[in-house]
Parts: sequence; structure tokens; C-alpha cells
Amino acid sequence: TLLTQGITCVKVETVCIQCPENWLSFQSNCYFFSSVKKSWHSAQRSCENEGAHLVIINSLVEQNTLVKQLANEQVVWIGLSDSTTEGSWRWLDGTALSLSFWGSGEPNNAAAHEGEDCGTLIYNGKWNDVICSNSEQWICEKKSIEQTSTSTPSIF
Repeated sequence: TLLTQGITCVKVETVCIQCPENWLSFQSNCYFFSSVKKSWHSAQRSCENEGAHLVIINSLVEQNTLVKQLANEQVVWIGLSDSTTEGSWRWLDGTALSLSFWGSGEPNNAAAHEGEDCGTLIYNGKWNDVICSNSEQWICEKKSIEQTSTSTPSIF
């Protein structure tokens, strides 16, 4: 009787999530937290120059992850605005809010003469509407780069 040994090779697939230097990775996205302040529109242009956009917050987990990165008293622009239609808050990609974290009494358009048409995220996890020409820090968001490599283990 002739016996043969069977050798099974398994291909191993490794997926690496990559973000540019100075960007943070969470789930399948990369986030950049600015250290300088600009108006909402200038901040969005800065994000676009990096192939990104002001952050769009899609879940409580994402919101909490971002808030944990903020320093005490920090306020940052997010990709939220009602500049097209007052009171109709939309994300930069055109989607309407499906969840929100507005502070008490917000959004209130308090500076009605100038219009508080742009959204901010505050260090306490609440959102606020403010004048778009204010200078604030911001968070950019873009999809991470997934690199997949497949390897076959060596048999010695």
C-alpha cells in the first residue's frame, strides 16, 4: 500500500488600512484634525486640496471617536450647513440629517442678521450653528486606502 502525504496550502489575505501621515484612521476612513483656524468655506477648500471633505458624521460611534480627539474648549467645523435653505440642515454630500447631536436650543440661527448657517462640533460632543465666516479649526475626512496582499505559507 502506498500512502501519500497531503499538503494543504492556504492563501492568507491581509488587508491594511492606510491613511496619510498626520491623519488618524477609524473604520474605513481617515481623519485630519487641523491646528489652524479658517472660515467654514476655506476649511472645506483645504480638505478638498487633500482629496477630502469636512467630516460627515454618520453614527454615534464615529461622533464619540471624534470627540475623544478634541481638547478642552475646542470647536471644529463639520460638513454640515443650512446655507441653501434656512433650517434644512444637510451634509456636504447633499444628504439630510439622519441623526444629530445639537446642543440644547440649537440650531438657533442666533445671529440672524448674518445667518448661522454652518455646523460645528464642540469638545463636549454637542453641535452648534455658527456664522460661516468665523475662524475655527476643522476635521477633514476621506476614505482610507485599502491594500490587500495575498501570501501562501512556505513549506520547509
